Amino acid sequence: FPVTILWGGGVHTSQLLSNTNSLSNVKIKFVIDSDPQKHGLNIGGYEIRGYESVNVEDGNAAIVISSKAYEDEIYCFLKNQLKVKSKVIRLYQ
Repeated sequence: FPVTILWGGGVHTSQLLSNTNSLSNVKIKFVIDSDPQKHGLNIGGYEIRGYESVNVEDGNAAIVISSKAYEDEIYCFLKNQLKVKSKVIRLYQ
């Protein structure tokens, strides 16, 4: 995918970026987090933004859910409320 977005700007994402090479071949555009206090900060060198930054019509993008605890809720939000056309990748299902 030309554009990849990580969803989740917490400890899990921080560890994923620093302790693994799982995403070394992926072009990450930015990280999404629901906590507005994190917006504008960086994690692993990527800016954290709100979900409003997601282009829901972009079918060439991939969204990787980087949260074990909230994976199901995030997936349902992306598919049912935002109705994203991007590929959504779940790490734990």
